[in-house]
Amino acid sequence: MQLPLRARWKLVEKLLASIHQETSRSQTAARQAETAYPRETSPPQQTARPQENRVVEPPASPKKAPQLIRYRVGGSGQAVATVGDSGIRVQTLLLAGTKWSWNVRRISREYGLSEEEVTEALMYYQSHKAEIDTAIASELSFEATHV
Repeated sequence: MQLPLRARWKLVEKLLASIHQETSRSQTAARQAETAYPRETSPPQQTARPQENRVVEPPASPKKAPQLIRYRVGGSGQAVATVGDSGIRVQTLLLAGTKWSWNVRRISREYGLSEEEVTEALMYYQSHKAEIDTAIASELSFEATHV
């Protein structure tokens, strides 16, 4: 049985609210961890998945990346462009704007970012289009064969 469009949309909104809430919790935990382990001291050794979410230097590029954009190595082992310390990928914000037709204000509200951060991420995409388009294509290909 297929749900009516309004019911499906309400489910999507609930899911997005849940994602936003979870993102807010993880950001709070990250801030607390930063307070507990300032950068001058090293945190205790981690035993599980040591490379996950490790900040790395951006790849060599003739264009300078905005300061709000950072690279992190995720579980896949690939470096991905994220917005500041949020861990939200640039490609996620791009897809929210293109596939879901959200404007900058809506994206910032849904993901708990400032409008400046969203704008910087979208500008970053414009200057690193090939890199991010390749990452999106790779992810879609993976989903098509494994999901």
